[in-house]
Amino acid sequence: KEIKESVEDVLKDLDHSNLNDFPAFMDINPTSENIARFLYQVLSEKLNSDSVKVSRVKVSETPGTGAFYWEE
Repeated sequence: KEIKESVEDVLKDLDHSNLNDFPAFMDINPTSENIARFLYQVLSEKLNSDSVKVSRVKVSETPGTGAFYWEE
């Protein structure tokens, strides 16, 4: 439940907004790759603990295309 709420909390700020005006994308293009990196970083800060770790994030443009982001 905490994971779902954290994801929804982050996405509500992005949903139906002009991403070019969003602070995280003022200096970079809001491509799927950059959105995936942003979501990974924000969700990792919110969720990572001794028992939970964000492993990767996928942002889909269409059912068949998208971008993954992860760190090793």
